[in-house]
Amino acid sequence: MYRTEWLNSISFMQALLRVLAHYTKNEQEKRRILELCSLQGSDDYTRYLRQPNVNILDLLEAFPSCRPPIERLLEHWPRLLPRPYSISSSPLTVCELKWMHITC
Repeated sequence: MYRTEWLNSISFMQALLRVLAHYTKNEQEKRRILELCSLQGSDDYTRYLRQPNVNILDLLEAFPSCRPPIERLLEHWPRLLPRPYSISSSPLTVCELKWMHITC
């Protein structure tokens, strides 16, 4: 899944919002976060969180009492996918770089 796909994934964002709500001390902010991931808040969710440049830092700035541990945020980050190719040449093994190995 590419970066834009998981960021725009509703299930990803709703799970992340629930985690953020859990670590939010201000009750009004917590209610607002939970509202964003509810059916009642779906219009606001679409209006604010589905924008192309919205990221986790924007959410943390919008809800200053939200202080999740970094471990909890990383649990919701997508796993890195392996690259379909790699350039495996090393100038240390070849005096003059006239060729390279491509591993597919």
